[in-house]
Amino acid sequence: MEDLLGWLQGNLLTVFSVGVTLVLIYHYLIEKENSVKLSKRYRSSIFEAQSQIFLNASHYLISGNKDLAIKEFLNAVDLNRETVETYFALGELFRSNGEIEKAISVHRSLIAKESMNEQMRLRALKELAKDFDKGGFVDKAIETYKDVLKINRDQEEIILSLCRIYEDIEDWEQALNYRILLSKIGRKNQSETISHILVQKAKSHLENGDIGQCDEDLELAFRYAPSVSAKIFRLKLYL
Repeated sequence: MEDLLGWLQGNLLTVFSVGVTLVLIYHYLIEKENSVKLSKRYRSSIFEAQSQIFLNASHYLISGNKDLAIKEFLNAVDLNRETVETYFALGELFRSNGEIEKAISVHRSLIAKESMNEQMRLRALKELAKDFDKGGFVDKAIETYKDVLKINRDQEEIILSLCRIYEDIEDWEQALNYRILLSKIGRKNQSETISHILVQKAKSHLENGDIGQCDEDLELAFRYAPSVSAKIFRLKLYL
């Protein structure tokens, strides 16, 4: 079993290419059986898949150039609903295996596809942001998450990810902004967390000698919630 799993992991793209081809053959047989005339576009898709996948992509796989193989797969297939889901699954698999660059390549190629509808392109953009996030590319992750929000602002998961990143890097101003935004569209009460962030802001102002702004942030923290961190900081401040 371990040998089989090892082989599958080492030949992931080869297995994927065979899977895509089987999907195309399946659709071809179904349409043929139902006496549905294949469109010119679909016939071209099958032809391209057979030629491109087995010739170009196989060549790249043999030579060890997996990135170009991915691009060949994406360029070879006419992206219908079934094949799109296959590519999303491949990208997620790469990311979960820590192969971030390959996941990024898959999702960028999906975004660039002219045949992608806006809903699928938005989904690919979300996945790309997750790739950057998982890979530790903080600036790119932030930028891409924000690009998602520009298209659709009602994205609780995306806003929560931005909150987490800004809190991790201790950018308390941005962390506060996105926690407040999350409180407006999310289901959970954010008062305690917002209070804690305001305490962190107050501490930063105190370290910089800005006592007035420190007091303002601490007072605002108590308005949101008399959190434990707010109470402890007030005691330390006035002792």
